[in-house]
Amino acid sequence: MHLVDSDITGEAVLARIVKSKNEPVLFYCNGVKCGRAANATAKAVSWGYTKVYYYALGMAQWKERGCLSCADNFRAPIETHPP
Repeated sequence: MHLVDSDITGEAVLARIVKSKNEPVLFYCNGVKCGRAANATAKAVSWGYTKVYYYALGMAQWKERGCLSCADNFRAPIETHPP
């Protein structure tokens, strides 16, 4: 599913795609200088999603490496803490 961070205007938008807050969700950008994945990641974490990941190198690098899964390049899941 392709969803631009500016389309995530509220929790309900993400909830239509990611049905459970315990389901893994991956955000990616257009490279390390892009902050859109980080913004989307922060939103998801603030809404209580617990398995949030983002791919820091961008899709060009992903494709260049021929990856289906590049787990070594994923940033660690963001830790969530109860308020």
